[in-house]
Amino acid sequence: MRKIHYLLLSAFAGGLTVSSLNAVVLGQWDFNDQTNVSTALSSSNLDAGVSTLTSLQFNTSGGFGFDSAGVNAVPNTLNDGYGFGGNLGEQVAFIHRATYFDGSLVPDPRPTVDDYTSFGLGASEGTTAALGNGNAPLSFSITAGLQDLRIDSLMIDTTNASADLIVGFQGAGDTAGITVTLNSGNLMATADLTSSIVVSAGTSQTFTISLNSGSLNTGHVVNEFVLNGAVIPEPGTYALMAGTLALGAVMLRRRRD
Repeated sequence: MRKIHYLLLSAFAGGLTVSSLNAVVLGQWDFNDQTNVSTALSSSNLDAGVSTLTSLQFNTSGGFGFDSAGVNAVPNTLNDGYGFGGNLGEQVAFIHRATYFDGSLVPDPRPTVDDYTSFGLGASEGTTAALGNGNAPLSFSITAGLQDLRIDSLMIDTTNASADLIVGFQGAGDTAGITVTLNSGNLMATADLTSSIVVSAGTSQTFTISLNSGSLNTGHVVNEFVLNGAVIPEPGTYALMAGTLALGAVMLRRRRD
């Protein structure tokens, strides 16, 4: 009897460990519906465990606002901005880093890269990834359904960039996450949270996406952002529990017979 109990407990624990490590796509933003800017920024392909996943929101607060060029348009060279359109047959987001975020003349002394652009990870943009500074050009919120959600990482898929595109991913108000660099030699990368964040069932959490570039006046083409994580516990865990209990009942019955 003790051996049976031990085997059942071991099988359950092992199955739970495997199940909890199985990351899934919780949702994505692919910019395919370009009826207007709102639909272009909307999310899609939500996992069943996700109640809502908001559209991407570009930061417009303070002096770090992003101008919208709209659909079928590319941002100009004066202001940080974004637009949408076809690129080699793909629907993409064009994100532009301006020479100066306010379009002003070059001041004297000449500012540094971090001083005068909202694509920033430097000290001039503060130490946290809040919406009020240049560390957070993009944000979104996710609401968990009937089960907890574990948020792990953000995958970024690009088509091309005129310079390095540096991306960080973090919870709103948290210190900047681990950054990844995309360029012509690395068109797809995954930005991990410093540590996974659990969104409790029925609650919401806001996350921010940091963007930086290797130089001023550069454009970047983004195919999609994909949010990775897991449902805790996952549906497979319940199936495992039911199967384990059923197996245990059969084994006990046979032992008695």
